[in-house]
Amino acid sequence: MSPRPNPTWVLHFTHIDHLPTIIEHGLKADSLTSRGQVTREAGNPSIKEKRRLRKVEVEPRGVVADFRAEADSDDLVNWDLMQARYWYDTPEEPDRCERRMTECLVHTAVPFAAFPYVEAHAESQRGSVASVLANVGSRVRVAVRPDRYI
Repeated sequence: MSPRPNPTWVLHFTHIDHLPTIIEHGLKADSLTSRGQVTREAGNPSIKEKRRLRKVEVEPRGVVADFRAEADSDDLVNWDLMQARYWYDTPEEPDRCERRMTECLVHTAVPFAAFPYVEAHAESQRGSVASVLANVGSRVRVAVRPDRYI
């Protein structure tokens, strides 16, 4: 198995409408997000519901929705699969997609300062993202990555 890449990039995808809130308050755990803050959900609603019910049995305890699902753990992550360009299920590995979406948990929130840049999926979106960032006084750079899975 491949070693963990250094640095290890951790990604989060969201709708552009949420950038001002993330910049101001950080990327908050679902259970801490006020009703109405998330007007366009990017995540799968059934998975989010399961996170509200699944208990975390280690400190600081709670349910998965009390955490931001953004980090990873070397002993749980298949780094070969994480670095693969294509990761669709195969007859030999029928759970590749699910394993590729590996998550671990950050308690409560990730501050926006932890993000070195923001990605847009297409060049046509770069200006809109840059405008949102500029409107809240952020100087974070915008990269365009059409090759990212969304």
